Amino acid sequence: MELEKIYFFTATIHNWIPLFNEGSYKKIILSSLKYLSDKQLIKIYGFVIMPNHTDDGVKAKLSAFTYAKVSYLLKAERITPK
Repeated sequence: MELEKIYFFTATIHNWIPLFNEGSYKKIILSSLKYLSDKQLIKIYGFVIMPNHTDDGVKAKLSAFTYAKVSYLLKAERITPK
């Protein structure tokens, strides 16, 4: 991934489990995007949170911050793929 390029990416949930129906998972995505934007690590051009994936249009580099928080919550709630 190159800096100063706009990227569109999709992040899907393993086995298409509809995790983002739950508010706590949506809040992780939103707070992570806000954190990265506030720290000027990304510029957000648009995003959508669907029940089992997210689509994002961003510029700059991303970190594993979002995915680490989702993984932590999944383990804490003992959610496993079917």
